[in-house]
Amino acid sequence: MDSYILTFRSTHDAMKEEDDLQGLEFSVKMIPTPRGISSECGFSIKIVCDDITITETLTQRDNSIEKIFLLYEKQRSKHYEEIYRR
Repeated sequence: MDSYILTFRSTHDAMKEEDDLQGLEFSVKMIPTPRGISSECGFSIKIVCDDITITETLTQRDNSIEKIFLLYEKQRSKHYEEIYRR
């Protein structure tokens, strides 16, 4: 399964988006923004999903997502690849 990190401009945006995403078919969890990601907000959302069209699903709806990162582990360290920017 792939993991995606969504970043936001404010805590309010992150909390609202968490509520909006709860009804969708993937795992949603509020997390502290990882150190390897630059963001104005201290909270991010982690989504675990097998759907390769998730970026399209997330960005085609009205939302406050600033960036989306693909999270992958390489040699026991976490790496973040930016795949979307508003």
